[in-house]
Amino acid sequence: MGLEIHRGRSKWWYGRVEVNGRKLNKNLGIEVRGVIPSALSELGDPVFERSRAKAQAALEKLQLDLKKRSTAEELVQTIHEIRTGARVSSIQLDEMGARWKALPRRRPLSESYVAQAESWITRFVGFVKNAAPAVRDMAQVQSSVGRGFFKAEEERGVTAKTYNNTLIFLRAVFHALRKDAGLPENPFDGIPTRDGEAVFRKPFTADELAVIVEKAKADAFIYPLVVMGMCTAMRRGDCCTLLREAVDLKGGFITVKTSKTGEFVQIPIFPLLRAVLDKAFATPSPGKPHYVFPKLEAH
Repeated sequence: MGLEIHRGRSKWWYGRVEVNGRKLNKNLGIEVRGVIPSALSELGDPVFERSRAKAQAALEKLQLDLKKRSTAEELVQTIHEIRTGARVSSIQLDEMGARWKALPRRRPLSESYVAQAESWITRFVGFVKNAAPAVRDMAQVQSSVGRGFFKAEEERGVTAKTYNNTLIFLRAVFHALRKDAGLPENPFDGIPTRDGEAVFRKPFTADELAVIVEKAKADAFIYPLVVMGMCTAMRRGDCCTLLREAVDLKGGFITVKTSKTGEFVQIPIFPLLRAVLDKAFATPSPGKPHYVFPKLEAH
């Protein structure tokens, strides 16, 4: 590997180095000065030769740093192999999306969420390829790369909601794949979410709720869902997938683990909701799992 100059395109010295089998031209941060000879094999004037000497020193330091990094990585691999009998695995950035989709889950992901997630991954991988072309594996992504990506997102003008959703998602992906990818740390830990514009929702009045209930009665399919949501404040998915075993009609409580927080909560059964539940339990369950509203769950 040696020195290069890009005549007419850059005022800096470049060094040719090899990183993970890839040959790269690295800007050495040393300015080309003096009169440039027709070929680098020839001598230039004293000013040029001094800048060449500084560039050569910078290149040798870069090569030494890369060698030290390679030695350190190999030491980590050796220690891990001694302890576990296997080398630290890795996941290439181009494979990250597929590996994330293949993770085991309690319920399948919606097509819209997968499409959104793939766009976040594609944007991040594209950023890394441009900003840090030597980085090819998840384990090579350092916190500086993570911060750089979200700085670019801010400059791109994304909303606080998009920024936070992307950050939370990428942090979760790197956490979920950390063992298979051999991650020493999560590059997105420590990056704070952004404050968004607060949205204050105005609740329905008692009169408005009465109108909603009255109108919903005309649709036998949707009416139980409206009443469930109104009387429990549960999310739509939690209402639709409510299990019969979670309902204690005698005690007058519903005990559920919410999908949003993962916490168990007890919800009292109000008279309006009891009428809906009594009607649902009057119909035998079609099979396991025993949902309170099997038709809603199916949708």
